[in-house]
Amino acid sequence: MSQAPEDDLIIFNTPQEFQKDLENFHKAYLDISTDLSKDKFDRLKLQREAMEAALATIDPSLLAVGARDPWIKSSRLIELKMKHLSNSASLDQARVRFKVLSLLMIKAIEQFGSHLPIKHAYCPMAFDNAGAPWLQLGEAVANPYFGSGMYSCGEIKKSYGPVSSPTQKAPELDHSKHMNHKKNESTVIDHSQHEKHQSVNLSDNAELLLQDYLKMQQAFSHDKKPDGPLVESLSNSLQKLSENHKLITAELIKSIAHMHHKDIESARSDFEKISLVMITMAEAGTFKSPLNQAYCPMAFENKGASWLQLANKIENPYFGSMMFRCGSVKKSFKGSEK
Repeated sequence: MSQAPEDDLIIFNTPQEFQKDLENFHKAYLDISTDLSKDKFDRLKLQREAMEAALATIDPSLLAVGARDPWIKSSRLIELKMKHLSNSASLDQARVRFKVLSLLMIKAIEQFGSHLPIKHAYCPMAFDNAGAPWLQLGEAVANPYFGSGMYSCGEIKKSYGPVSSPTQKAPELDHSKHMNHKKNESTVIDHSQHEKHQSVNLSDNAELLLQDYLKMQQAFSHDKKPDGPLVESLSNSLQKLSENHKLITAELIKSIAHMHHKDIESARSDFEKISLVMITMAEAGTFKSPLNQAYCPMAFENKGASWLQLANKIENPYFGSMMFRCGSVKKSFKGSEK
């Protein structure tokens, strides 16, 4: 089902009383969104009953005459699709049907508003990169289409709900005392604590990145792909460090974000890209832990590939059990204490 273009929507000026009546109706939908983000779909029939009960309490007579029929048509279609969703036989089927429901809910909120601070979120990777929207509470993305596979994949596109109170104007400061200072006096700002804090944060992110990378290296060496949470954690660490490391590009982060959904050979190719960045960081003394840089000349049809590992004996992530010890340690890093 395609979403109607926003330009074609009629936006109704609905009274606050009506929007308050919508609260339990919206909560019923939001409850489903939360469950799907946690890979759950076993409460759909109860959630359908909650939505039907909430709809029954909404009084269309509170609306202007011209808004009543559009609301009735919209709510009936939503109720029908909710019944369809509640009969889903699998989590995947529920997610497909949830997208249809979400498109209708977004249109309804666009037209009739919300008493709750609801966010319109979107994941471009859902359904084989076709993309899909949903509604949720909170700024942190909770993806109902991927769940634990890519819980944070997506972005907030728009906010609905009550308009925030205007920001109060800050009281004007009395600068008269400062005007009495001598002209040659200047205020010296001490940035040392901020710079120290920033340095600590970068160091912590680098160590978290290394831990995740080494877990991946171990997984690949045992013929296993990294799981979704591990890929997400590593991607987040790369994102946080990207401003300080030119090799950490947006293209790299995008490429590896879904490596757990790829076949293992494609995922190993992504791992090599990460390894090139990690080796450069190790050479710069970024990591505290001592590390070994290893190399396998036969990887990727004899093109060769490098990686980092803790062990002194080779644990090949590119061949795994097929040639677990293929390769040699080319360099060792003592680690940094900074």
